[in-house]
Amino acid sequence: ILHQIAEFISGHFVEALKKSNKASLLEILYFKRIPDSGLDQFYDDVVSLLKDRKFIYDSVSKRFYSRAEVMVAVGFDRQLFPQGEFAGKRLVFIESEELRDWLINEIKVPYLTYEFIGGHIEEECLKQRKKKNIGFFQVLYNYASNHDQLNLHGKRILLTEHFGLVNNDVDVFYGGTRTP
Repeated sequence: ILHQIAEFISGHFVEALKKSNKASLLEILYFKRIPDSGLDQFYDDVVSLLKDRKFIYDSVSKRFYSRAEVMVAVGFDRQLFPQGEFAGKRLVFIESEELRDWLINEIKVPYLTYEFIGGHIEEECLKQRKKKNIGFFQVLYNYASNHDQLNLHGKRILLTEHFGLVNNDVDVFYGGTRTP
């Protein structure tokens, strides 16, 4: 019977909540495992049934996403990615630490880490360069200077005068001449 309850929660219940309680859907679905309760299989069933469902609401795009389509981010990442997307994933900004931890640890939604940003930032820089979005680069440089944990060494993220991208190992001269 617990499996049937899990099917109801992840199916009809989620669909009904998506129509009436979009913004609080995660808070309603959130659960904390109770050790030695005999409910481990029930918890596992709920998680398993939710994994492919679009139940994570993003208030910016006003759409629901599945766990494979999103990454959990925190508020300070919003300044770097105000459009709410990075590396092909929708960034969902979850302010509640409890909900954020539940999505990451229980539902297995990936978390936007400094390592992930560092590993994918060159692709984003190429996209922003094509758009000639100089503002993105200024925000990136400010973000990097405020977040020492973000390692961008060797990454081609420095925008040149003619919209080239170079890494920090290249000498760039503006308005002067180079002498040997």
